[in-house]
Amino acid sequence: MDNLLKVLTDKTRSTLHHATNSIKDKLDILLQKPTLSVEELASYIATHPHTQHERKNYLGIQLNFYQLMVENLVFYLETKGTSGEYILKLSIHSNQEQLFEYNSYQHKVSPQKPLKLTDSINNLIGN
Repeated sequence: MDNLLKVLTDKTRSTLHHATNSIKDKLDILLQKPTLSVEELASYIATHPHTQHERKNYLGIQLNFYQLMVENLVFYLETKGTSGEYILKLSIHSNQEQLFEYNSYQHKVSPQKPLKLTDSINNLIGN
């Protein structure tokens, strides 16, 4: 019985520690000043020298797919048009979680509006 209680206590501590860190990270994001817009992030991804780029044509529409891996972050970008002028999707995720996602059809975030991103993303991009 004591062993079961110890296991439950350890599991509870571990879960609380993880939840506390997660809440702290989210609060840090909410309290910092906005930095880059979706358009600036898209430009960073599309022009980075280590970005993998694939171009496809569907029914006469040119789509561009970009993927960039920097440290433990994966940046993914989909654009439409010959110059990639229309951003369809942009996402940033780490091994553990989705850090940011923009989908053009949802209209939750304007592509020109500065975003509040994590310090790790801002430091990678150079802001």
